[in-house]
Amino acid sequence: MEQLRAFIDTCPLLDHHCHCLMELEPPVTVTSLSDALLGTLTEAHGKAREHAVHSIAVKRSIRELAAALSADAMSLEAVAAARLRLGDAAANQKLFGAARISALLIDDGLRGGVANSADWNWGAGSGGGEGEGGRGEGGAGEGGGSMDEQQQGGTSSGGGTKNRRGGRKTGEGDEKQERGDEQQGGEQGEGGRWRWRGVAWHEGLAPVVRRVLRLETLAEDILVGPAPGGTWTLGSFSKRFHDAIDPPPPGVVAFKTIAAYRCGLSIDPLVTPAEVELGIQAALASVARTSPPSLRLSDPRVISFCIASALAVAAKHQMPLQIHCGFGDRDLDLAAANPLCLRPLLEFNEGLVEEEQRGEAQLGQADREVCSPGSYAAPIVLLHSCYPFTREASYLASVYSTVHLDCGLVFSKLSLLGTKAALVDLLDLAPLNKVMMSTDAVGFAEPYYLSAMWGRRILFLALSSIVQGGDLTLPEALHVACGLLHNNALRLYRLNMPSVRHPSGPITT
Repeated sequence: MEQLRAFIDTCPLLDHHCHCLMELEPPVTVTSLSDALLGTLTEAHGKAREHAVHSIAVKRSIRELAAALSADAMSLEAVAAARLRLGDAAANQKLFGAARISALLIDDGLRGGVANSADWNWGAGSGGGEGEGGRGEGGAGEGGGSMDEQQQGGTSSGGGTKNRRGGRKTGEGDEKQERGDEQQGGEQGEGGRWRWRGVAWHEGLAPVVRRVLRLETLAEDILVGPAPGGTWTLGSFSKRFHDAIDPPPPGVVAFKTIAAYRCGLSIDPLVTPAEVELGIQAALASVARTSPPSLRLSDPRVISFCIASALAVAAKHQMPLQIHCGFGDRDLDLAAANPLCLRPLLEFNEGLVEEEQRGEAQLGQADREVCSPGSYAAPIVLLHSCYPFTREASYLASVYSTVHLDCGLVFSKLSLLGTKAALVDLLDLAPLNKVMMSTDAVGFAEPYYLSAMWGRRILFLALSSIVQGGDLTLPEALHVACGLLHNNALRLYRLNMPSVRHPSGPITT
């Protein structure tokens, strides 16, 4: 098995799902930095974070980071002090160099959708978390987690009632800062104040850097902005939304939805124009209640419409749609994040819904071109190992040709045994050429390093067990490792970079 171990340890990782790094507001102290780092290692916030250092994954992470940064002791404060002595640039280069990442596909939606902007705003919050991985309530991070769900601190468009997709109940004037997406100043939070780096800033950290466009952030930016004719309608919104994604902006290689956080995964691809119009008006009413205007879009009608529209564009350009599935921080309704809820969307995407059921007949001819999904069969990537729904995810990848799996986020969040079990579950039914590894890191280089390092170790443990059990030969396991770490994502995202070869030859497809 040493050949397998050596190959996995040296094979570059194509990180197909990650997030921006952040900069802490000076002066950066050991306390503020250690708090921010903790935010990238856990999904917990508030009082729950006080217990996070007692979890298996955080204990292991602190030990590994102390060794990597030559800290004086095995504590988070010692790790922060060692990072301060090294300096931000040197620490980033050291950790990214050890992570051996060949490409970063960055979801920058945590920053309010302003890609590559130098005009950042300082935001209060923890130093990490998707808000996915230390995500949430003023957190930063899919850092290990994605901070996915921290959104601008705007009002929810949920209208004060529990949405029909099973999402969290939100009321009028709900000002909760769900995910730290481009938070505007404010009080000091866990980890102090920070601002996001632009996508282009990361180009020195990996040979290839590309962008993933978050659909909800785009829709929010449109609805908060000036409307033609004074107010947004279905026709004007859908045209503006479509024009923003087709053709995809330069550097964008995938779309992403965080519907799991906003309304749950029971997306309705057959939502009618009348329903979408009502959803848009509800969202606009939410915008009108805020000053300055802001929005946290959670209306399932509008989100369903945006996803169905993006599927058509994704199919046209054969680019993936990434979907957050499974665990996150506490504002996520985990039951509604089960990927099995996606069945209507998956059936719709693969053309398994009769044309007359699609609702296109309800569109006026003038609206048909901008509102109708049109074509389907877009590649779909279910993110975050869908944990704890790993078996469900593996099943979906086995029966739907367009479904691919990401085995990210768990590497820095679970115990060694738990992560190995999750990975084996994903590999049980899924075609092995449809599974890809990512870090889902956010905020700092540390979660990138930890996820890449532990991802490789656990991949070796899983594959060596499978080989020893007789399910795969050693050459087959080498093919699988090569695909999971690099070549499967290279092919799916159609990146112009060389594939990786292993001792048994090029990966088979």
